[in-house]
Amino acid sequence: VFPARNIDMLNVGKSVSMHNVLINLWAPVVVEEGANLAHNVMLVTGGHEITSLGAQAKVVPRGGITIRSNAFIGAGSIVLGGLTIGKGSIIASGSVVTKSVPDHEIWGGNPANYIRKLPDVDSSGTDK
Repeated sequence: VFPARNIDMLNVGKSVSMHNVLINLWAPVVVEEGANLAHNVMLVTGGHEITSLGAQAKVVPRGGITIRSNAFIGAGSIVLGGLTIGKGSIIASGSVVTKSVPDHEIWGGNPANYIRKLPDVDSSGTDK
């Protein structure tokens, strides 16, 4: 997590699984209950603004990220700022997510695109 001084902008729910995840905290990040972020996922809430050739780049917040409950983000994926990954959605490994993902959908690729809808299930695993 960097910058560490912004740790109060990170909100992680119960039973969340994260493995070697990089979280860039220039804007708030919420990871809801039961979400799973696989190895080497990057949550990027800031970017760099370069005003002229040779000028030092300035960090610019790009918006917060919300990972809704029971979402899964595959290994090596990058989620850009200002987005929400929907409840129960799946992001394929190696994806670059540039748009918000609705609930119960599979997305993948660079940039990530819609692949298919998942069935809605209740907490017992039964289709609704």
